[in-house]
This record gives sequence, structure tokens and C-alpha cells, in this order.
Amino acid sequence: MLSADPATPAQEARPLARRALESELGPGILRDAASARPWWRRIAALRVLTRSGDERAPELLRRALFSGHKPLAGAAAALLAQDASRRAAEVLVEGLISDVYSSSRLATALEQNGSPVGDLLRPRLRDSDSRLRYWAAYLAARWPRADGLDAELAALVTDPDPLVRKAAIQSLASLGGPLVEGAAARLRNDPIDFVRTHAVRALESGR
Repeated sequence: MLSADPATPAQEARPLARRALESELGPGILRDAASARPWWRRIAALRVLTRSGDERAPELLRRALFSGHKPLAGAAAALLAQDASRRAAEVLVEGLISDVYSSSRLATALEQNGSPVGDLLRPRLRDSDSRLRYWAAYLAARWPRADGLDAELAALVTDPDPLVRKAAIQSLASLGGPLVEGAAARLRNDPIDFVRTHAVRALESGR
């Protein structure tokens, strides 16, 4: 089926996928997207559903992401990245918070998805889990600026986790503003090399 072939360009796959869902194949595609085995058959059905723009796709992709099956979860993350709906982005954030799959892959998928989900990630800047503080700080500059966000990022330059400190100064430098110089100056004497490096870069970018 051309609509399920990753090599088929998106602009060509969308009408093909819609026609497939509207045909006698539609019920079978939906069944396969929910539970088909082997797993590659389920991925093919999910690809058709996602490429068609069907509103049922994010929920079925969520099931795949939380399935515990790595190839299936990886395919779901990639497809959620292609679905620009808010719901698809919410599923990716939920997966990131729940740690159901590679955090870096899910963060990349969120960047590719592009839907603004800062409202969901911002509370994680204060999370007790340093992994979530890191990813929230890392992704903070990818969506529209929110009031007080720069101050929250500046506060993270004293975080006990060096990865969080690095992500905080990176995103703060990307956002710009009056707090960058002070935060970066504070990190110039950080005990961790890569944190100092990003602090210097932040200072240079502000000049």
C-alpha cells in the first residue's frame, strides 16, 4: 500500500491514505492500528491512519508508545512527530514524563511536531526528577516565550545537576533578555567543563 510506504512523499500519501480509510479496507486498517500482529503490520496501519490526518490517530499511537515494545514505540514516536495536532504533542509529553521510551527520541519528536506545549513542560522545570528538569529546560526555548520563563531558567543555573544547568543557560541564551549575562557569569566558574563552555557561549552570544 503506497500510503503506508515511508518512501511515499507526504503530499502524495495523504490523499491515498484517506481513500484507503474510506474504502472497504478502512475497518481492517483501524483494527490493525489498534492491535495487529506482527508489529510491523500494526505500524503500517498506524502510518496510514496518521498520514490521512485521521483524528483517531493520536490515541492509537499513544497505545503503541506505551506498549512496552521498543520497535513499536519508536515508530509511534516518529509518527507523532509527523502529526502536528496538539493531541499528538500531548501524547509525546506524556510519554516523556512517564519515561516509556527514549527521552532524547521523544524530545526530538516534540521539536519536529512543533505544537506549542510549553504550558505542559514548564511545571517540570521544578520537578524533583532531574531528568524532567533537564528536558523541560532543554525544550523551553522551542516554543513561544511565556512571562517569567527567563527567570525560571535563570534560577536553574544553581541546579545540582550539571546537565540541567547546561540546558538552562542554553535556552536562556536562546530566549535572550537581561538575565542572560548574570546567569552566564555565574556559571563561568562552574566545576563542570561543559557547563562553563556553554556559559561562555551564552556571554558571547549576548554581545
